[in-house]
Amino acid sequence: MRRGLPIIDERIKLIISEIQEKARAVCKQTQGTLLEEHGEETSRYAQELSIQDPLALMRALNTMDGIARDCVNIFPRIKESTYVNNSRIRGILSFQNRVQ
Repeated sequence: MRRGLPIIDERIKLIISEIQEKARAVCKQTQGTLLEEHGEETSRYAQELSIQDPLALMRALNTMDGIARDCVNIFPRIKESTYVNNSRIRGILSFQNRVQ
């Protein structure tokens, strides 16, 4: 049992690292768009993810989930906007699907 815990910890750290990397990418992709604030907020919460505090980890993940859901509600307005191109929308949708 004890040997398995470090392996699980490493896997969780890897997943957190991937989330942080993707959140930074979303932040960059949303700059200058209607989703810029959401991208920045997502990246900020992603950087706070830590295996050391499971409660803070869950709070940050729940907050990021809420941000992603807010973005989905904004998409109909973005469709009409000339500020966002289709590749950025596909990238954000792709990120949201991986987080869920």
